[in-house]
Amino acid sequence: MIDLEPLLITAITIMGSGAAFAFYDKRYKAKAKHERQLQNELKQWRDDLRIRTMSLESKVSELLAENCMLKSTITKLQSTLDVLVNKRKSRVKVKD
Repeated sequence: MIDLEPLLITAITIMGSGAAFAFYDKRYKAKAKHERQLQNELKQWRDDLRIRTMSLESKVSELLAENCMLKSTITKLQSTLDVLVNKRKSRVKVKD
């Protein structure tokens, strides 16, 4: 007669190893998908940061140019004011 115990152990082992392989395969694929999603999010964050940085750098350049222009305007107005104050002082002295 054929001994059934080794056959049953072999059948259970084969079915169990197939289920274990399927479980670990799904687990590996889920982990790989999660890693890809994380990498994608990091790339999106990095790209967004680059865009914001470029935008801020251009704004800084614009503001520096505007600041220089305003400084020169203030200097011109200050010199004009000095001239007008001097004219007024000279007029006041002449009237006295």
